[in-house]
Amino acid sequence: MIYPSIDIIYDKPKTIKKNICEKFDIDSKKKLLFFTAKNFEKSGIKEFIQIIASLSNNNYHVLIAGDKREITTLKFKMSKINMFEHITLIEDYENINELFLESDIFILLS
Repeated sequence: MIYPSIDIIYDKPKTIKKNICEKFDIDSKKKLLFFTAKNFEKSGIKEFIQIIASLSNNNYHVLIAGDKREITTLKFKMSKINMFEHITLIEDYENINELFLESDIFILLS
């Protein structure tokens, strides 16, 4: 179990990462950073994107998952920056546990 926020057994099967990377067309050799929250604005999505924009290493890919409203708003705000090659926005993903399991680093804020 990943305590205290997520009630799943931590098991890092390579097949999950491979499947997720294929599904979203991501290089599986990159480190995956995962961000999710109930309210992006209150949870610091702007600051998170500023931090990843300042990274000098390009060996990462960011997954940001949320409901349709949050993702639509974020797409509009992100249209002003050129980060889409490093970021995949995922709306209303059915099995969020897969995203936690396949990520190298995750940020969960509620």
